[in-house]
Amino acid sequence: MKSTFYLPIAALACAVLTGCSVKESTISQPEPVSELISQIRTEQRSGDVAITTFFYDEQQRVKQQITTLVDTDTQVSSSVREFVYGNGRIDIGTDNGEPLTLLLDEEGYARELVSGDRTLASYHYNANGYYYEPEQTEGRWSDYQYLLAGDRCNLAMIKKYGPGQSSVVPKLLLTTIFEYGDLANDANLNLSYLIAQESHGDNTFPMLYGWGGKRDSDLPKMRRTEDSAQEVEYRYTYETDDADRITRITEKDDTGATINTYTISYK
Repeated sequence: MKSTFYLPIAALACAVLTGCSVKESTISQPEPVSELISQIRTEQRSGDVAITTFFYDEQQRVKQQITTLVDTDTQVSSSVREFVYGNGRIDIGTDNGEPLTLLLDEEGYARELVSGDRTLASYHYNANGYYYEPEQTEGRWSDYQYLLAGDRCNLAMIKKYGPGQSSVVPKLLLTTIFEYGDLANDANLNLSYLIAQESHGDNTFPMLYGWGGKRDSDLPKMRRTEDSAQEVEYRYTYETDDADRITRITEKDDTGATINTYTISYK
């Protein structure tokens, strides 16, 4: 069963995804709602279920996360993550692996993920604070392209590259395209990342908590993946409560089959 939470360079783009200079003050970042997400229940098409419960400190930061997995054979397992906040760092303790440390930059965004003396991941942001991956010497990287429309800015496309036959020209492996509706991505956790996390690279989990650069302004209504073999489109529908908080997200593929259902509870 897949665990839900184990959890030239792409520049900020204008309407046609060409590079442009945008003043940071013109981009509207969603103001998170005051209520905190306490639990996310993910039900997969296979019948497997993941229930993740969040606990917060006095500054409304996630201090502990407990994930319980139940597969179709009713096998139950659980894991715990604990977050300790320090000066320019977040220490992450787990019960099933070695401790991790997330080093932060001056903006409070992730700079490096380390374990002991090993660097597991490095994080980079463009001039406006949005995540991107620099081209790697071995030819493996993801080109993040953003779309600016008025005061809204959203991730529009990710192109994943791998080594090609030529050491100079990498091979395009997968393209993911996003379209957005008019629902603001304003929960305290980044739900836009949550439902599309498989399109991102390894160790991008800081995006969920707001440590991975600025978030999308809105929630996606469509995600389409294209590779040399196939094209698959996923559609998202949302349910809200009387306070306009997202309480349920349904993901369906292009056959109409439900892939994932996310049920969200608040404190």
